[in-house]
Amino acid sequence: MVEFKRHTSDDPFHTREYILKPENHPKKDIKIPIAFEKDSQAARDTRGQLIIYATEMFAHQQRTHLFQLLICGEDARFICWDHSGAIVSESFNYIEEPLLLAEFFWRHNHMSDEAKGWDPTARLASKTDENVFKQSIDAFRKQERRKLPNIEDTFSGNYPVYEMSVEDEQRDMKLLVRRPIFKSTSAVGRATRGYIAVSQEEDHAVLFLKDTWRVNHFLLQTETEVYKLLEKYGVPHVPRLICGGDVKGSDGKPQTTRSVTWTSSQELPVGYQILRDHTHHRIVQRVAYPIESANNSKEYVTAFCDVVTVIESAHETQFKILHRDISLGNVMLEDGLDERGVPRALGLLCDWDHANAVAAIPGQKYKNQNYRSGTWAFMSVGMLKNPMKPQEILDDLEATFWSMLYGALHRFDHSGR
Repeated sequence: MVEFKRHTSDDPFHTREYILKPENHPKKDIKIPIAFEKDSQAARDTRGQLIIYATEMFAHQQRTHLFQLLICGEDARFICWDHSGAIVSESFNYIEEPLLLAEFFWRHNHMSDEAKGWDPTARLASKTDENVFKQSIDAFRKQERRKLPNIEDTFSGNYPVYEMSVEDEQRDMKLLVRRPIFKSTSAVGRATRGYIAVSQEEDHAVLFLKDTWRVNHFLLQTETEVYKLLEKYGVPHVPRLICGGDVKGSDGKPQTTRSVTWTSSQELPVGYQILRDHTHHRIVQRVAYPIESANNSKEYVTAFCDVVTVIESAHETQFKILHRDISLGNVMLEDGLDERGVPRALGLLCDWDHANAVAAIPGQKYKNQNYRSGTWAFMSVGMLKNPMKPQEILDDLEATFWSMLYGALHRFDHSGR
């Protein structure tokens, strides 16, 4: 992607990282580091444009990283984005140094698609597969008992149909996806996208595919590992894992961001923030419905009772697992049977990507509370008042209460003001 600006003043970054000390300073040879990002309105506007372009490219395309070329007047910069951040080159005058720009285009033209940032585990589907996708989704919509929001978006003509791979130790699944039913609004971070997917196996089952870039930290379990632990200990009211694991590139290694590796070896200017390393991760599960699809207040409250059961059961396991991100969007419904075999809507607690085991997992030396997490609107009062407070089961339970209250006040008639 190439962005042109007429004036060098539109450059969102400083050309140099340092300024000299004033002449009357006793040590004239000492340099003062300055912020890399310019603070003018024109610079902020350009920077905002570049961020929006990167966000939309990541959202619409299957990419691990991408390149941008920024030209402001006679100056140019190269920018490489991934889900940890962006690496920005020094600026150079491309009129005085045309070979540098020409070499960039030559090298980019000779790179493989994977080196350019295209995900090799996602390929454009054939016309036959596109028809299978549409027919399967249409059949699913006709038989579903509840309304799945935004399912119509999966047919958007602005998004092509892709075939994605999801691997674990037992299987290698191929799934067809189109437009995500939800996506992240940020170019960096987890960049989570949720898809209604169609299996390429004989039954062409309609499933849910979560595509995310998890935080890569030695104290954190992957979401797939957490689901396997929950299943092992028989924790109820958790979405069943069908397949999941880290996404591997053509070299057989997990796809990870590179910004952190590069920045850790550099002398960076003031204002630099520590970046988090991320690894590409996918999970396949059955389709569940948002809590907003509850038919009445009884179904709604019963679902949250099920969530309380999940929280308590997970914490009673050997590793005392905490969810740590209870919110209204993580409470789902699934039609099933209760303990007596009577049909009812079952509450599910999903999105365990922030989960931590309070007790150490075998092979790990430390407890896993290396950073706090949660959705601000639903976090416990104790967590909001004290950012250093370790998260406990009571924080998860209080977040459940705030989520239930918030949703009820917005969904059902009440006498409150």
